[in-house]
Amino acid sequence: MKILGLTGGIATGKSTVRRVFETLGAPSIDADEIARSLLAPGKAEYAAVTNAFSICIGPSGLLDRRALADLVFSDSSARTRLEAILHPPIRAIWTSQVSNWRMDDSASAAIAEIPLLYETGSESLVDAVVVVFCAETVQVERVKRKFGVDAVEAMRRINVQWPLAEKAARADFVIDTNGSPDQVRAQVLSVWHAISAAEVY
Repeated sequence: MKILGLTGGIATGKSTVRRVFETLGAPSIDADEIARSLLAPGKAEYAAVTNAFSICIGPSGLLDRRALADLVFSDSSARTRLEAILHPPIRAIWTSQVSNWRMDDSASAAIAEIPLLYETGSESLVDAVVVVFCAETVQVERVKRKFGVDAVEAMRRINVQWPLAEKAARADFVIDTNGSPDQVRAQVLSVWHAISAAEVY
């Protein structure tokens, strides 16, 4: 089974694209979902994060994830500290899954959705990279709606990651999510057919 690394920018539609791949029979894993699971109360990573970011503990005594997000998007040193806690276990989990998939031939490909694929130098661990792309104006509006922030804060969060154009230039495949769901699905199908026909690698 080939491994596709699925990446892009914040709120570009990565999870939507991943779900389309899933409908075609591709198993998947999502680094953001792994991170959320690690931040469940009782996990070692949760304890480490609450110790490091006690300022983000809410009135309930639990971690306020929105406050944490606001902090790390505005403070690069805080973001670095959070990544030092979460990135090693996230990488261990998804690379273990990738190893298992490589011994499985039940599908043409599996999808590893990794938002920071290029930023963390993980592209060498997958067989091909799919970048999900949209116009900056569209991305800003999506970030505003998703996180309830203004345009200035939306751009701050977008600029934390590599520029989309740079990611797209490095990619094996680019899926444009500016259009309709049917247009997005058609592009995913095109990538899937290319993978199934072994047109890459």
